[in-house]
This record gives sequence, structure tokens and C-alpha cells, in this order.
Amino acid sequence: MSLIELIVALAVVAALVGVAFPMFRGVRERAWDAKSLSNVRMHAANMLAYTGDWRGMFPYFVEPREGTTRLEGGGFAVDVQYFSLYPFWHLPMIDEYYGGRADTEIFTPPFYKEGSGGFSYYAYSMSFVADPAFWNPSKRTYTFDQLRATGVHDVVWTGEKGMIAELLSLLPKTFEHARAASHTPVGFVDGSTRHARIDSLTRPYPQGNGFWLGGTLFGIRVIHTIDGVRGRDFRD
Repeated sequence: MSLIELIVALAVVAALVGVAFPMFRGVRERAWDAKSLSNVRMHAANMLAYTGDWRGMFPYFVEPREGTTRLEGGGFAVDVQYFSLYPFWHLPMIDEYYGGRADTEIFTPPFYKEGSGGFSYYAYSMSFVADPAFWNPSKRTYTFDQLRATGVHDVVWTGEKGMIAELLSLLPKTFEHARAASHTPVGFVDGSTRHARIDSLTRPYPQGNGFWLGGTLFGIRVIHTIDGVRGRDFRD
């Protein structure tokens, strides 16, 4: 083979690789999406199993007047403030609903390699640990009487109120570990799970919980829903 033929062959190979690479990347990302949706489906099923075991009530593992509550499970123990429950909800459920393992990949999206068994990157909506009035801008009082457990009976839009969602896709894009994504997997109160376009999700309560009792100073879609369990996570 002459030098010119070799150069031409290398150019053709480079062109083919350039065409194929985006295709392979797309295949990988679709595989990630499928795995992440499968994770959310299991978490949503376990949430509903929990409500079945606790007379229709959603997980409520923190005490607002105690400052912090120690959550334990799977060999991990974390002291959590009230509104910081959203990435630690899984710890008290580990033994009964997840076979005692907190270090499993089911708590970390497949595209993210820095997971920790003590932290779930699938976040629990804080709508379920406060009265709907707390999530209404005209009714929030920042008083303990607005903090309570909620149940399935409190939810108005069961097919449009998310319980659990992939956190890194919902964080503001200025956040260090935020994922640039157009959609995110969400598990809903009616048991359905699906990829939701982020721009189709309703905007959150702007200041989240206002950093009162932990949590965030910014709202996260699904996690801080306007009107809480009586609200909905899809735009009209």
C-alpha cells in the first residue's frame, strides 16, 4: 500500500469513527436512561409498599423539634435536619425494603460514578413531610404546626405528583454536579414511572424550604412542589 493509499484509508476510518461516535454515545445514554428509570421504578414501588404497611402514610423519619434526627440503615448512620431528608430517606428503609444493602448501585444513577451508600441520588419529595399550606407562598408561616406527615389520602393528582426523582437532573445548572439533561425519571403516587421533560415540570417553590431546618435555599422541581401534596408536578 502506498503512502497516499494509507493516508486515504486513515482518513476514511477517522470519518467513520466521527460518524459512529455520536451514535455510540446516544446508545450509552439511552442505556443510562433505561437503568435510571428502572431504579426509580423500584424506589416508587417500595415507597408505595411502605404506605401499604403504614396505613397509607408516606415516609416520615425526622422530628422537626429535635434539631437533627439520626437515620440508620445498611451500616450507615447520618444525623439529618428535617428538610434534609430528601437524599437520606432510604436509610431507615434499607433493612426491610432493600435487603439491608445501602451500597448498591440502585441509589446512584449509572452516569454518576461517585456514589455513596449513605446518600441517595434519587431524591424523595419534601412535599410529603409538610402540610400543603407550607408550600403555598401566601400561607407559609415557618411554624412547626405546618410540619406533619402526609398520606395518600392527601394527594389530589396521584398521577401528576412525583414521590421520587433523579436529583442531579433537577438541580440548577450552576450546581457543581448538576446533569445537563432534557428529561428526568420520576416516580408518581399512582405507581407510574416515566421520563418527564424537565421543561414540562412545574416550577418549584422558589426558595425551597428557605433553609429552615436544613434543606435548600433554592427550589428543586418535584422536590419542592407548589401546594405540596395537593399540587401537581406537570404544567397545565
